[in-house]
Amino acid sequence: MSESVRFEDKVVIITGAGGGLGRAHALLFASQGAKVLVNDLGGSAQGRAPTLRRLIEW
Repeated sequence: MSESVRFEDKVVIITGAGGGLGRAHALLFASQGAKVLVNDLGGSAQGRAPTLRRLIEW
C-alpha cells in the first residue's frame, strides 16, 4: 500500500482477523491510521492476537 494512502477518520471492519490474511490486513489498516473493528470465530474469550489488540487500543 502506498505511503501516501492514509485512513485517518475511517473505520475498517475485518472478519477472520485472528490469523492469516485477516490479521495482516487488520494490522496494515491500523498502521495507516484506521480505526479497526475485528472479528474472528475462532479463539478464546481472551483473544488470540494480543499484538493486534494492543495496536487497536493504541
